[in-house]
Amino acid sequence: MVSNLENYWFARYQGWDATRWVDQVLKAEVSDRVRMEVSWTGGWAAFTRAEYEAAESHFEVCRSLAEQAGDRRYVAWAFYGLGRVEQFRRPEAARRLLDEATEIFSELGDVRGRAECQLAVGYVAALAGDTTQAPQLLSSALEALHQDGLIRSISIGRQALSMVGWYSDDPEAALRHAEAAVELARRSDDRPATCGALTQRAVVRYRWGDQRLAAKDLLEAMSLVPLRNDIDSCWVLTAATGLVVDAGQPELACTVIDHVERVTRAVGWGPVADWLPALDELRQAACEQLEGRFDPSPTTTVAVARDVRSALEALVQ
Repeated sequence: MVSNLENYWFARYQGWDATRWVDQVLKAEVSDRVRMEVSWTGGWAAFTRAEYEAAESHFEVCRSLAEQAGDRRYVAWAFYGLGRVEQFRRPEAARRLLDEATEIFSELGDVRGRAECQLAVGYVAALAGDTTQAPQLLSSALEALHQDGLIRSISIGRQALSMVGWYSDDPEAALRHAEAAVELARRSDDRPATCGALTQRAVVRYRWGDQRLAAKDLLEAMSLVPLRNDIDSCWVLTAATGLVVDAGQPELACTVIDHVERVTRAVGWGPVADWLPALDELRQAACEQLEGRFDPSPTTTVAVARDVRSALEALVQ
């Protein structure tokens, strides 16, 4: 039951409930097969909550048991999970792990597994502004994902292609892919995917001159993600920074950026500029207005979100 409910939990930001059930199963006397499968679910539940040490521990157990059982498919999924854990902490290690998973999936003829690995690598490349490698990886992944009808993953791929359009100064492609990402995420009834797609569409709309619609997208995205989920909340808050600057609140914009950096550093991610270079442009715009008069102090996601929501609501009105 735990293994088969993982998509239900994750589509609703209920990784905490998945963890509760996983812990109950792993405390019981179960077969190595069950322990292997449930350890994968536990790893993914922890990963979605940015609890990376717990995720790594679960994935390593899954990998060890899969190797003992000679189950190459689960070995590959364990490598995939470990690669995802490292993507923003140690990118080079992440790429090696995902490449290893890709090789095994390819040997097994597992089209979906190989596509998910390509999607993971392509998404991070797109986020960092790589307009050469990202489109190739994403196009290959999407072709395979379409064959399997994996709507949520296709939505994430289209979201990443929208990022490529954003960095390529191609508003038509950026908006087209973002619109498709939102529609697909809504069809999949997946809150994290919908939140991400709305956030990306807001970024595109804002850049090409539609502040009001961008603010509406971000308000909807904020309503989908629980504030206890700091990482996903920070994605939305980061996307709102430009709008906050334009609303005449550069100090709040700097507070958002400072908070995002604190949260991501706390979970072991590298410098924000490495995985989201566009944030530096937002920081510069805000700092120019403040003329060096900003002295950041620690705050909470709840407090930052409250102030950002107020600024966005004013723009919508």
